[in-house]
Amino acid sequence: MPDGFEQRDRYGIAAYRSVKELDGLMRDGLHEACRVARTWVLVKCMDYTAGDGLELGHLKVIGWADEVGWRLHDLIVHWTGSNAATHTIHVQRRCVRNHSYLIVLAPRAARRR
Repeated sequence: MPDGFEQRDRYGIAAYRSVKELDGLMRDGLHEACRVARTWVLVKCMDYTAGDGLELGHLKVIGWADEVGWRLHDLIVHWTGSNAATHTIHVQRRCVRNHSYLIVLAPRAARRR
């Protein structure tokens, strides 16, 4: 099992990335997924803290999809249980989040009337 920094680097979230850099990577990846998909794009994401700020990842994804003509079709909240991993938190400043989102996107033109 890779150590924490190596694992985060594999997923593009190494400690040296800023929120702006990470958002850019996620936005570009989502735009590419929407470009090549025909009917559905599924995105698993979560809200997170960065420094003193709360980043609402699920709202960012929905906004980025809207930029390229995709709409929110469904939003599934996945609860991971009551014992969220808090072993890396030294000083807790916000609530521990133990849920993530599965966002289902569809092209705007595919809406049925």
